[in-house]
Amino acid sequence: MSTLNLILKLDSSIVDFLAIQKPIAFSVNSWLIAIPYNISDTEPKSPQDFIETTMQSVSLQVNSKVYPLLISGPVSNASVVLYESYRIGDTSKPILSRRLGYYDGVKMHFTNSDYIWERRRNLDGYKFKVSAVSSPPFVFLNHANVTKLYS
Repeated sequence: MSTLNLILKLDSSIVDFLAIQKPIAFSVNSWLIAIPYNISDTEPKSPQDFIETTMQSVSLQVNSKVYPLLISGPVSNASVVLYESYRIGDTSKPILSRRLGYYDGVKMHFTNSDYIWERRRNLDGYKFKVSAVSSPPFVFLNHANVTKLYS
């Protein structure tokens, strides 16, 4: 069973809480995280850079279900944009963020309706561990032997 976790105010204590979570917490459960995004800062950053800076200590993986919701502007006329964030590889790799939709004050518009693995299909830099067994670890029975056993 999956849980939707809502974080409505991202402050340093919540970031610390997210940082101590095991990666599986972000792949089994979904996380919608509202993040105030002030585009008039002295060092303006792209939304993707802002998300990476804000969440750099969080153990995201390629299968993470973390969805930052960037909110900017006054409440009466706020800009709200939904992203998905994940990391391909270990924690030294950058966090990737992809825009999924936006809220126009009336309803949510999704700009990308592709399935999660269709969106994340470029696994450049991801290392897979593969192993093989030279002989099968189980016994094959052909149909003739099975009928003799059970007749």
